[in-house]
Amino acid sequence: MISPWEIAAFLIMLPIVWIGVWFVNLFDTDGPPIVEFEAWCRRERPLLFAIRCEPDKALALRDAMRARLGARAQAEHHRGRFPWTRYVFRITIDVEGAGVLRGRIERATVRGVRQRLPELGAVLDESLRSAGARGSAWVHTELHDGDEARGIERRGRGWTATLEDGALSEFTIAPQVPRWVQEGEQLRMPPEQG
Repeated sequence: MISPWEIAAFLIMLPIVWIGVWFVNLFDTDGPPIVEFEAWCRRERPLLFAIRCEPDKALALRDAMRARLGARAQAEHHRGRFPWTRYVFRITIDVEGAGVLRGRIERATVRGVRQRLPELGAVLDESLRSAGARGSAWVHTELHDGDEARGIERRGRGWTATLEDGALSEFTIAPQVPRWVQEGEQLRMPPEQG
């Protein structure tokens, strides 16, 4: 038979265990951090995407993207390859040159299991649609799945699409980065993942 003291101990411990489980879940991540990848993102500030369009549309597009990313300018990414899909990126978006919008990674941190942020692909799609821009888009080769090349063979590649009134065509693999993206850019690739 269970004594009243055992029942009292159970009732006291139950909320403590529940709080402990909640606390662990609150800070649980999508996996262990990849230190080399995070250091590479901080050091190199890789170019995530570039969009070439009319100069006035580029400014409107920049503002729309910043609004969708929010005050912390963070997004997660679901459409690419490991480890990119596991991370939350702090992104800076600037208009450079004559209507070329560039998005760069400032910092990458492993996504928390409970963390819900805007998805980068959706931010791009919705912002392009609302701005109604015409032109070209390029995204980093790691941000889109489907390129079977590995390692050094992926350097200097990417995915390109055309813009017509805010609608993106299908992305196709580009064996080399378009010249308009390369201008003033040194494209960087992450360290090899085993």
